[in-house]
Amino acid sequence: MNYEFFLAVPLPEDISKLSLLEQLSVAKAATARRRVYPGSGPFGAIVSFEFRRTASLSIYLNAEGDFAE
Repeated sequence: MNYEFFLAVPLPEDISKLSLLEQLSVAKAATARRRVYPGSGPFGAIVSFEFRRTASLSIYLNAEGDFAE
């Protein structure tokens, strides 16, 4: 089985050119397909998403794809 669908969500390569709010919106939209997947998948229920802005900076999104302030 290919687990890539459960481990990563593809984002546009030029996402860094957007404002932070736009990046968060794009990241949430990108998680939509995974969030509506029937069942919890091979790794259990979604707890959160990690949005890697750079190699050393991550933003964590909750299970609904929102930034948890």
